[in-house]
Amino acid sequence: MSKLVTIQNTQLPIIEYKSQRAITTDMLAQGYGTDSKVISKNFNRNKNRFNEGKHYFKIEGSELDNLRSSLRGVQISNKARSIYLWTERGASRHAKILETDEAWNWFEALEDNYFNQAILQIKSHKDEGSGLPEFRKAKAIEIQAKAIQIQMENVKKIFEWATNLSDNARQTIIAGLINPIAGSEVIPLPLITEKHYTATEIGKIFGVSANKIGRIANDNKMKVKAYGDTYLDKSPYSNKEVESFRYNDKAIKKFKEILVAKQESATNELV
Repeated sequence: MSKLVTIQNTQLPIIEYKSQRAITTDMLAQGYGTDSKVISKNFNRNKNRFNEGKHYFKIEGSELDNLRSSLRGVQISNKARSIYLWTERGASRHAKILETDEAWNWFEALEDNYFNQAILQIKSHKDEGSGLPEFRKAKAIEIQAKAIQIQMENVKKIFEWATNLSDNARQTIIAGLINPIAGSEVIPLPLITEKHYTATEIGKIFGVSANKIGRIANDNKMKVKAYGDTYLDKSPYSNKEVESFRYNDKAIKKFKEILVAKQESATNELV
């Protein structure tokens, strides 16, 4: 039987996987006042914002069999071929996506009474035996601050020539440069609320070239906020990065209207 911890009058079994505490989808859904299907759907919609090993662990095969037998206090269906275990960062992401008071209140309780209890024990043990002189700690902080300053200068240079980038693209660039140095997610990645498509992807939908999609967009002044956002992509012809406009669902409808109208016009001319 797994050890239990009480979170807002609800007893949860403690799950430890790869030296850190984690929580199942069902347990997360119950605490957040939603359904496990909603948690799964939100994950699939924002999958590029979750990193395996950082935000979650996917357990399957023999590893799942071993987990099922070791966690006897956790209900895992015998029919399940895989399950997800969410880390503290993964649980936080789901609270952000749901954006409800119930989810945030329960995450805070989870953070204080479930995740942080194990972290505090580890930190206490490390601090007692580290013996690292204070000047070395200060030097490490100074080096980190200089590295962040350099990256912010790089960000400034990028934005000087990439002037049309969307807010989401700008935040993603800053997060990608700063977070690895800070060692934590000090700059959160933006949550994507709508899907965007490249000209190539839209061309495949309608059976035309990406160049034709680009020409239609230019002719009809579609490269504006209403139809998508500008991102920074790697050029297909070199190692340089270039501004690239990606289109939303509204743009796809517009492309369809234009292409259908052109097809009908061509048919009428033949008649």
